Amino acid sequence: MSRSRAVLSFAVVAAVLASLGAWLHSGGLRFGPPPPNVVIISVDGLRHDYAKTMESLETFFREASVFEQAITSASYTPPSLTSLHTGLFPLKHGVHLMGDSLPEEHAMLGEILKREGFYTEALVAVNIIARAGLDREGVWDRWTNYNELPYKQADHVTDRALEMLGRATESRRPYFLWVHYFDPHIPFRAPGEYYDRSDVRPEYHAEVRFLDAEMSRLLERIDWTNTIVVFTADHGWGLRLEHDYEYHYHKLYEEQIRVPLLVHVPGRPGGSISRQVRTVDVFPTVLEEVGAEYRNGVDGVNLFSERVMPTYSETNYPRLEKDPKRIAQVGNSALQAIRWRGLKLIYAVDDPKQSLLFDLEADPKEEKPLDLNVHERDFINLFWLLQSFTAADTTDDLLRSLGYATD
Repeated sequence: MSRSRAVLSFAVVAAVLASLGAWLHSGGLRFGPPPPNVVIISVDGLRHDYAKTMESLETFFREASVFEQAITSASYTPPSLTSLHTGLFPLKHGVHLMGDSLPEEHAMLGEILKREGFYTEALVAVNIIARAGLDREGVWDRWTNYNELPYKQADHVTDRALEMLGRATESRRPYFLWVHYFDPHIPFRAPGEYYDRSDVRPEYHAEVRFLDAEMSRLLERIDWTNTIVVFTADHGWGLRLEHDYEYHYHKLYEEQIRVPLLVHVPGRPGGSISRQVRTVDVFPTVLEEVGAEYRNGVDGVNLFSERVMPTYSETNYPRLEKDPKRIAQVGNSALQAIRWRGLKLIYAVDDPKQSLLFDLEADPKEEKPLDLNVHERDFINLFWLLQSFTAADTTDDLLRSLGYATD
């Protein structure tokens, strides 16, 4: 063997041993090849319908599973993101309002993956409201959260995310990266070249275009052959297109709680999936796909199991309203919503008479609430099913006990 070939062979062996050593040192002792990397990209306030206009999603997620009816667990950031990272609904993890913090007893996705030997890093473009204890010590090798306002825009976030991807690659370990963009949340301030005055809501659509362009720079740098990539949003946005409400905190209409969800798993066939799923389902899906163990008792189920489960969403924010004029506009009752078998109940916790029942199949835009007196049986059934989310486990047995077959 020539000296040059010997040196080259030694370098290859050394690189393999170094990678293996880093993997073993990190606690990831296991047989077989290392698991795939995991990248979760979440966006603040991105409507599911506007996400469909994003060219980067069509380009990079063309082989992914696209879940057309994905429902988030809350219409604002802290409880929603906490559910994404724990697989638990807010009734279980306890984060309902700004200032609430995730109890130590609930494991986070990054925490479990770190025990499995993953390099873990998070980049959150929003101010401190998104933390909710998600920056827990020992979960992340590196955490970056911008507390100042206005928020960091998509170009800055992508620049930092690319640096994060570089650090993760240099770790020579499988990695879990979470990037949370704040565009297209208010204040709307996308660069002028992204505006089109012919849009129905040009300021919001410009934010989506700006996000699309900047995020594509990150997506093109990901190793799609060896990375699970999840794209979703914490909540949607009201634009007065369906209802006389422009924001997200106070309502649980579809435009607030139906979010984009695209999941790319190397080797899994993609396609459009119409059955309803929940963002809490991301947690068990990722862990099972990488072969990581976790305790039972989460609310989520594997997205690829084909199980259809009832959704749960909430907002406690209306309780904070004090201005009588504002209360007259948005109400002051906490809301809980459930979608099941084509029906949707938005239950007004503090004043049940304000509850709304919709037939989503006949009325997908929620324009014609059903008469609760005429549809009393549907209201009662969904109300009791809603109460099941306070139980220890929303299992098939529990659903059957309430009269719902799960097959």
